[in-house]
Amino acid sequence: MAENRQWVLQRRPEGEITGGELRFTSSAIPKAQPGEIVVRNEWLSVDPTNRIWMSEKESYLPALPLGSPMRGFVIGKVTQSAAGTFKVGDSVMGVGSWSDYSCGPATNFFASFDVPGVSNKDLLGYYYHIAPTSYFGLREIGQPKIGETLVVSTAGGAVGSIVVQLGKLWGCKVVGIAGGREKCDWITRELGADAAIDYKSEDLGARLSALCPEGIDVYFDNVGGNQLAAALDRMNLYGRVVLCGSVSSYATEGKDRTPYNFLPMVIKRIRMEGFVVLDYLHRYGEALKAIGVLQKTGKLKWRFEDFDDLADAEKAMVGMYAGKNRGKVMVRVGGA
Repeated sequence: MAENRQWVLQRRPEGEITGGELRFTSSAIPKAQPGEIVVRNEWLSVDPTNRIWMSEKESYLPALPLGSPMRGFVIGKVTQSAAGTFKVGDSVMGVGSWSDYSCGPATNFFASFDVPGVSNKDLLGYYYHIAPTSYFGLREIGQPKIGETLVVSTAGGAVGSIVVQLGKLWGCKVVGIAGGREKCDWITRELGADAAIDYKSEDLGARLSALCPEGIDVYFDNVGGNQLAAALDRMNLYGRVVLCGSVSSYATEGKDRTPYNFLPMVIKRIRMEGFVVLDYLHRYGEALKAIGVLQKTGKLKWRFEDFDDLADAEKAMVGMYAGKNRGKVMVRVGGA
């Protein structure tokens, strides 16, 4: 009998993700109930938000119950349908599970983007949420202007690496922050940033002051914590802070104890705004078109850290949280 391998949440994370929070098991292939579909997963996306979903705290999606298959973004083909919106054989993407087969409400999925010449890995890895997050976060909240200074945290990650390149394409001076000299070299040599700071070996505040003597106009924040605090102290009049993530506080369940100095925000009239890409679903077509043109003409580059089997998914997640990845972490599932 065919089986469905899957990762299930067996305990809540305590502090950093180190492995053991999930359990690899197998069961029978699920049966679609009314309103549901079953999807043979081809690719699985591993993202920082996975840590949030493993917590008891609710976010923009409900907390994942213990014993449930790990939630994740997937792309694949419908193998069963008990919903009128999809038929067997349709290619779909959406919120599924870390398993060979995802089963859930059809409303959790939508038809895969029709982007000629683009692989399913690219569709899920960048077109689905990473590129739109980068595009709308920087364009709508950051509102960069030609000649301004943009600083990007986790500049070697999936979102950060796209923001760095968009910032340069839109005429900004760009400084990236990342962990490790190798990543910093990649950010400057391959992505085109004007400079990069290795927060693991350099004094972040001193380096920001040296590299941005004119101050910071836009700060794209994926980290929170000390990096956000250092940027706030160096923001210019009418600066903008894009709050995209806060990986430094994920391990503390959002209990960030960093002593932020908010007085400059008042004096300099700085605007700080958080967002989730779901806010821009009605404008996805705009982002897909813009990103597609840039990628196909070679003006926008992206990189994957691939893992070859579903059994490697937890290893992929642990490595991502340890900062070992450059670009987007993806797991090939058996259907790929």
